[in-house]
Amino acid sequence: MSYKLSEYAEMHYFYGVAQGDGVKAARLYREQLQRRGGPQPPRYPDHRVFINTHNTLIAGRIPGQRCNREAIPRADPDRTEVVLEAVHRNPSTSTRAMARALDIPRTSIQAILKDEGYHAFHSRRVQALQPTDYQLRIDFCQTMLRKEQDDPGFFNKVLWSDESRFERSGVFNIHNYHTWAIENPHAVRASTFQDRFSVNLWSGVLNGELIGPFQLPTRLDGAAYKNFLENELPLLLEDVSLELRRTMVFQNDGAPCHSIQVRNFLNETYPNRWIGRSGPIRWPPRSPDLNPIDFFIWGYYKEIVYARECLSEQELRQNIAEAQRVIGEKREAFRRLKHNFLRRCHMCIAAGGGYFENLL
Repeated sequence: MSYKLSEYAEMHYFYGVAQGDGVKAARLYREQLQRRGGPQPPRYPDHRVFINTHNTLIAGRIPGQRCNREAIPRADPDRTEVVLEAVHRNPSTSTRAMARALDIPRTSIQAILKDEGYHAFHSRRVQALQPTDYQLRIDFCQTMLRKEQDDPGFFNKVLWSDESRFERSGVFNIHNYHTWAIENPHAVRASTFQDRFSVNLWSGVLNGELIGPFQLPTRLDGAAYKNFLENELPLLLEDVSLELRRTMVFQNDGAPCHSIQVRNFLNETYPNRWIGRSGPIRWPPRSPDLNPIDFFIWGYYKEIVYARECLSEQELRQNIAEAQRVIGEKREAFRRLKHNFLRRCHMCIAAGGGYFENLL
């Protein structure tokens, strides 16, 4: 979406007021438009628009205008050969490192790689699978595809859920882990541990709607989680129709805090209608790539919350609230969620229950 130059100028002003904090700048800009009154835009610009506007101006370009590729001189053959040789020696090098080592402007290196058809393919962090996980993942995907075929509305009856902890240190920045190549080598980096944070959130998706988030206790055990399911979750579902609540399937990812008392509660509350490691529908362990909350919701949250380092818990909470607002407006993404999930099931089966996100 493009904006008027006067709008870009005002956005950049608020980016300066926010001292380079894109999330805060987006919030200040939105509040200013609301105070001003009059017609409001169908969608307020998010933090990325403010960051991109600033970077475009720093580069000496005008926001919203395409650069003239005809005016960019082509690299000479000798320089091209030097750059390609550096990439062949070390496919994981960066354009900054090549610029320093070869004494060639970084913009020229980027242009050469683009002209030669090279792309920076990033590695993905994945949870390390156990030998017994593969068949469980296949079984789960086959079950979900079969249920969706028998009942085309089944996916939207599932309350997908997960917990994630947000802390000041943020999430692992994988930006620098890439491989230069003409075709995607589909690199994968295994990781045993998921990121941990200082604000513990539960979030869910049901029938294309965001449920929550809800802040859980920092130390979450079975009793605390059962209390959430019994007393807090019904309040979060107040706007859900009685019919949907009556037929709803609860997805429980099987974390250690989900104890025997939690399983007993789920069996009583959702008889034959819950997904978990010991549930009527068995959830495969170490499978965040099959949970819409993991592969969809948390990604958006962390992108917005950690646009820059949070310096206080209050700032962290403000960013979480801003992320909730932004995610709630992504109606098209929610509409595509069912299609994306079913596609992942097919790809997981085709991969023999192994990693598949690097092939998406």
